[in-house]
Amino acid sequence: MAMLGMAFCYVYVYTFFQTWFHTFLVRGRGFSEGSLVLSALPYVVAACANLTGGAASDALVRRLGLKWGRRSLGIAGLGSASLFTVAAMVTRQQ
Repeated sequence: MAMLGMAFCYVYVYTFFQTWFHTFLVRGRGFSEGSLVLSALPYVVAACANLTGGAASDALVRRLGLKWGRRSLGIAGLGSASLFTVAAMVTRQQ
C-alpha cells in the first residue's frame, strides 16, 4: 500500500511539471516563451538529487548496515521536508 502512495505522489508531481508548469510560468509568473529554458531546472535538480541520494545511500549502508543505512536517508529527507513545509506555512510575505 505504501508503494502505491509513493507511486501516486511521484506520478502526480511528474505530471504537473510535464503538463502545467510551463503554462504557470508564462501566464502566472509573466515569463516569456524564450525564458522557459529555466523550466528545465526541476529536471536537472531531480537528476542530480537522484544520483547524490544513491551515492549517499550506498555510503550509509556501508557505514550503518543495510537496515539503518536505507532508513536514515529517508528519515532525514522526510524530516527536513516536513520542517521546510512548516517554515513555509508560517512565513509571512512582506
